[in-house]
Amino acid sequence: MKASDVVGIAFGQIPWFGLIKLNLMRLQGGDWPYYNEVPKGSYRDLGGISLAAIVVALVFPPYRGVARRVRKGH
Repeated sequence: MKASDVVGIAFGQIPWFGLIKLNLMRLQGGDWPYYNEVPKGSYRDLGGISLAAIVVALVFPPYRGVARRVRKGH
């Protein structure tokens, strides 16, 4: 592959979360002319990953030990 063929470089981001930013920009009067060219299933994937993150946070709270201490009054 030639360097001139490279269009962009990914840096380990979750692409669906970019949809949130782009839609917010569009709602605030920003310019996003290709909003109708979002790949099929992107919004479904965004909802799925968001729901999964919420479920994981509720099932495995990161500060479970802190919550126990607060309840005990320490």
